[in-house]
Order: sequence, then structure tokens, then C-alpha cells
Amino acid sequence: MVIVTYDEFIKFYDNASEILFNRNLLKAQSILDNKTANRWRFVEGEFKAGRVKTCLIALINTLIVNEATKSKEHSGLKSVSNDGYSETYITSAEAEKELKMSVDNIVNTHLSCTGLLGCL
Repeated sequence: MVIVTYDEFIKFYDNASEILFNRNLLKAQSILDNKTANRWRFVEGEFKAGRVKTCLIALINTLIVNEATKSKEHSGLKSVSNDGYSETYITSAEAEKELKMSVDNIVNTHLSCTGLLGCL
């Protein structure tokens, strides 16, 4: 099984504490379980293991950034107009859709050509 440590994560992204990393590592692993039917847990070979590791790291970062964005003062701010002053906010459904698209893009980018995303 491919294991990602906090030390490996901060080599790529230094934007999170170890607590946030650990919490989102479990979410990222669950996403890969779903997308690969658990096949990522049994990869062999340096190529596939490396691709899975970088995928997990990118997923963790995306989940952390998404979580931080939700908690900011102007979370979900989509646009601002100064003339008549108006603000448009992104709905939670739109935010979830964007997160899903980001996750799908990360998984497809990192795991394409590994055989892990194939049909069952």
C-alpha cells in the first residue's frame, strides 16, 4: 500500500498543519477507494506507486484549500460590482460541483495510464 507522510506532503505544499493533513488524508484515501475500486491499495512497481502518491498529495491539498475557503469571511464570493455595489455568492451546490470537478481532474491526471481507473 502507498503511504503518504506529512513530511512528504510539505515538500510540495506547506499550507497546512499535520492535523489538517491527517484529517484530509483519510478523505483523499476514500476518494481513491471510490475512484479505483480499492485497486490503488495494491499497486506494485515504482511508476504506479509514484503516481498514486502524487495523486494523494494533490487531493489532500485540494481538500485543505477547499476547507479553508469555506471558513473565510467572504467564502463563496463569486463576483463584486462597485458601481451599484452588489455581491454574488456561489451556492453550496456550485461549490460542491467545482470541488468534484477538481477532484476528478486530479485523479484522472495522475492515474491515467496506470490501469487503476479501468472498468470493473
